[in-house]
Amino acid sequence: MTAAEHDPTPLRLLVVDADRRVRSSLAGLLALAEHVEVVGSAGHARAAVDACEAERPDAVVIDPRLPELPEGIAFVRGLRADHPEVRVVVVAWSSSLALLLGDDPGIVLVAADGGDLADRIVDALRPPGDAAGGPRPDPDARLAPTA
Repeated sequence: MTAAEHDPTPLRLLVVDADRRVRSSLAGLLALAEHVEVVGSAGHARAAVDACEAERPDAVVIDPRLPELPEGIAFVRGLRADHPEVRVVVVAWSSSLALLLGDDPGIVLVAADGGDLADRIVDALRPPGDAAGGPRPDPDARLAPTA
C-alpha cells in the first residue's frame, strides 16, 4: 500500500506556463493522475502569485519562461521565500537551470523532453519511499531523469 493510499487527500497543484495551450494540456493530463487535484493555472508571474495566495497549492509546476526566463526565475525564488512549504517542479529544457535556481531542496527539475511529462512530474512529487508507479527519482538529483 502506498503513502498516497494511506492519505486520500489529493496533491493540490498549480500549473504555470505562458502558453495557454501547453498550460491547459498539462493541467488536463495532471488532473488525470491519481491523488492529484489541479487547483488552478496561470500564464504569468502576477497571476501565479495571486493563484498561490488564493488556492494554497501543495506544489507549483512551472515552465520558468514567463515569457522571459528572468521573470520565471524571480517568481520561483519569491515563491520559495514566501511559501517554503510549497514544492516547485520546474519543467526544464536544460540542466543549466539548476545553476540559476540554486540549491533549494524544495525545487525539483524535470526534463521537458522524453517520455510522459505529466507522469514524470507526479513521480517527482511522490514522497521518498513511495513505490507507486515505479522507481522514485533520487531526491538529491537536481534534474529528474527522462523515461
